[in-house]
Amino acid sequence: MVSLEEAGPEKILVTYDPDRCSLACVTDAADAIGTRLGRRFHHETLPVQGMDCYDCAQTIERAVGKLPGVSSCSVSFTGGLMNVEYEDPPDAAASALRRKVSTLGYRIPHEPEAGEEEQARSFWAGRRREAVTALSAAAVVIAGTLSLFGLDPAATVLFALVIVTSGYPIARSGIAAAGATHRPDINLLMTIAVIGAVAIGAWMEAALVVVLYAVGADLESYAVNRARKSLGDLLSLAPERARVVRNLVEVEIDAQELRVADQAVVRPGERIPADGRVVGGSSAVNQAPITGESEPVDKQPGDQVFAGTLNAEGRLVIDVESAPGDTTLDRIGRAVAEAQAKKAPVQRWVDQFAAIYTPIVVAVAVLTTAVPPLLGLGSFET
Repeated sequence: MVSLEEAGPEKILVTYDPDRCSLACVTDAADAIGTRLGRRFHHETLPVQGMDCYDCAQTIERAVGKLPGVSSCSVSFTGGLMNVEYEDPPDAAASALRRKVSTLGYRIPHEPEAGEEEQARSFWAGRRREAVTALSAAAVVIAGTLSLFGLDPAATVLFALVIVTSGYPIARSGIAAAGATHRPDINLLMTIAVIGAVAIGAWMEAALVVVLYAVGADLESYAVNRARKSLGDLLSLAPERARVVRNLVEVEIDAQELRVADQAVVRPGERIPADGRVVGGSSAVNQAPITGESEPVDKQPGDQVFAGTLNAEGRLVIDVESAPGDTTLDRIGRAVAEAQAKKAPVQRWVDQFAAIYTPIVVAVAVLTTAVPPLLGLGSFET
């Protein structure tokens, strides 16, 4: 109901369940022991659309974390989620957060649960980007063929079109991220590379860089979306409706209304709605999603069963032992999501290394380009 956690010298973080204990209850308890509660924080988990690389998540995390009113922010690239903590009141911070994410080239839907129209729009947005990448790749091939036949002006026009079409989103994101975080990211580095190639007349190389980067981003986005879908499919195994025995009568209720000690009835071919123990009937249960067992397992009174597993044969009566959101299936989903959000030690080391290495490399590149011509040691083109 209420949990306490040390948050620093002489500070304690108080977390409470508003459904079981009001803020007034917590305040009264604090007053009773002579403690005064300080600032309140609001925690929110928001979906972020448009992330197609780990660096994207890092950029959003740094930019949002610097906003006034935002006390902490963490972004899971693989989960497509942002966990943010606002200081009270949260409205101004939430509005600034959405604007900042939009400026960086990403999007937070206004409804956490996207409806069919929202999902369709997201689907076609993804296909549009892939279509642009495919057309750009085809244009590069055509332009390269034209250059082989000596039609360089036409080839240059096609290369320029590819650079502008596929390179604009990269440049916009890189420049916005640099302004927000004061650190160059991979998008800015790609933009510098393309500008440098154009400056020395290497139009084909510039277009190839843009297309290859776009192809890599599309492939990475595809792989991540498959991982997200797999996790979503796992969590969707639990049924939305459940049958329970109330006053000796079977009634159908929303699975979220199940409570510990309820008796759930599961018919053949139905999925079990909650963790529990069999108190009536016998059957074979396919529990591969939870335990990985390839064969159905026979269940008798007293045996444990898990939410999301499939009742294959007989009718089962189950004594519910888990509250909604606290089943083994839910805990597996949360553990996977948390594991995806955590950085491995090598990731943290790379972040620290890149914070120093990347600016140095950019500075060395600028000096290598500018100093020799100024000293008469070579031409700019060389």
